[in-house]
Order: sequence, then C-alpha cells, then structure tokens
Amino acid sequence: MKLRNKKTGEIGLVHCDATMFSNKIGVFIDNNHIDLRNPYKIYTSLAELNEEWEDAPEEPKEYWFIDSLGEIQHYTRDESMSSAECGFIEDSHLLIGNVFATKEEAEKAVEKLKAWQRLKEQGFRFKTYQRSPQGTYDIYANWDGYMPPLSWMIDKDLDLLFGGEE
Repeated sequence: MKLRNKKTGEIGLVHCDATMFSNKIGVFIDNNHIDLRNPYKIYTSLAELNEEWEDAPEEPKEYWFIDSLGEIQHYTRDESMSSAECGFIEDSHLLIGNVFATKEEAEKAVEKLKAWQRLKEQGFRFKTYQRSPQGTYDIYANWDGYMPPLSWMIDKDLDLLFGGEE
C-alpha cells in the first residue's frame, strides 16, 4: 500500500513484518521496491502512522503526454512491463508535469509552449518581481528594452499564457 507523507510529500510503502519488528508498522521511503538501505520509519500504532502519513493518490494507469518532438502521445501502463520499466517511463513524465488526463489538456499545453517560444523569439524577458503587501506577486517583463511591432500577436500569446482560464 502506497502512502504519502503529509509534510514532505514523499511516497512510501507500508510494511508489516512481525519477524523484523515485533508489533511495529514500518514505512519504506521508496515507491519502487522495498530495500532496507533506504530510509525506513517505524511506528508503534496506526494512530502514530496516521499523524504523518495518508493514502497516496492512485497513479494514472493511462494519460497523455508530449513527446520530444512536441507531439501528443497516449500512454497506457503495459501490464507485461516490469514495475521498474513502468516506473521509469511514468516518473520521467511526472517529474516535469508532462502528464495530462485528456488529449485536449495536452494540446493546450503544446499551444502554451509555442506561445512562450514566440514571445522569447520576439525578445520577451522577465525582468524582476515584487511581492505586494496582499501577498501576491507583480512580475515585470520587457522586450529587450523595446516593444515589438506586431503587438496584437503578442497580446494573444500573453493572454494565452497569463490571462487566466476562460
């Protein structure tokens, strides 16, 4: 059973073995396999375990992702693959947020990446930021000191990236 640490977000595997630790519950801080060399925490009761850990959300069995060519791909966990192979593929996508529940979400992400690239090609650069007294952030950018000529195209890309959800 996979658990998530409430404070750190680490994923762990619950382990109960009376021969190893009598009347104790252990959690391996490792989501691929049980290995005594990895950090291991021991708890004396379920209440103690529940203070620090909660059920980990179930990982998607299938999802959409963007491949190295910018194409949308569908991934389904192949039950014939080893857990290490599945883990490597899935972790590489999860690590950078390249996991989308629907093809439409992935397509929107590709459009945002293209908009970001167009802005960068026009000289768009983040300059600085400032935290407001309300706790929000004001972010300042410029175009290498000048505004590019086709502002209507830039407005469209800025709205896509920073205009919020419609």
